[in-house]
Amino acid sequence: SNPTATTLDVAVNANGNPAATDFAIQETSTGNYVQAGGTLAAGQVWQTAAVWGTKTVAGLTPATPYSFHVKARNGASTETAFGPATGLTTKTTTTTAVASSANPSAVGQSVTFTATVSPTPTGGTVVFSDGGTAIAACGTQPVSGGQATCSTSALTVGAHTITAVYSGYLEFLTSSGTLLPDPPGQQVTCLSSVTVTNANDAGPGSLRQAIADVCTGGTITFAGDLTINLSTAELAIAKDLTIDGGAHTVVVNGPGSGCTTCFRVFSVN
Repeated sequence: SNPTATTLDVAVNANGNPAATDFAIQETSTGNYVQAGGTLAAGQVWQTAAVWGTKTVAGLTPATPYSFHVKARNGASTETAFGPATGLTTKTTTTTAVASSANPSAVGQSVTFTATVSPTPTGGTVVFSDGGTAIAACGTQPVSGGQATCSTSALTVGAHTITAVYSGYLEFLTSSGTLLPDPPGQQVTCLSSVTVTNANDAGPGSLRQAIADVCTGGTITFAGDLTINLSTAELAIAKDLTIDGGAHTVVVNGPGSGCTTCFRVFSVN
């Protein structure tokens, strides 16, 4: 019972024999015996069922079937024949590799990460994370044909450590992998020009997001007339950039008088 890649648990069924009866446990495919310390070796080891308890047999080969049977010996050193064998199989170790459809990618660009689990498991899921935080909508992606995918366009400018963790399934053990090389992992680059498309305080299409996404020396323009009412914080600008309203009327308002949380519209460093 309780198989891992390299261990199995075995126990003796005393089957009504006296408590003083000794038992030896043999692995049938090799002919070796379970030793007191849990390894397999040629020499027979005799112990009572109570002393054997549940013995963890170690040093086994992953994804390999093993079979164990037991014989008994009484106080007169008379041995029985071996009883019926019980078979168990150690679990299969896996590896997980991560690939990117586009690396580097531009901010806002959709990128698909593919996790490949080897050897190919019969099921399970993969969780994709960015710097230890699960990527939205990629929390538990099913594995099919040994692969799971995660698509996102929400990565911010900079370097991202992308990790995929395989859950394990039946005889297949869990594993994880990171997009290589790490660092830098997934590189997301800025944009030379960004167009603001809505009046939201933050998020895709907002002026705040445009300031984060545009490159140093880049230009921010507007898709139309907009009145932007800031509700969370000032717009922090820490790089050289141009905000060009063009022919559009663009108004950016702070929280106004009587505010509980007050801040300026812009903070320029």
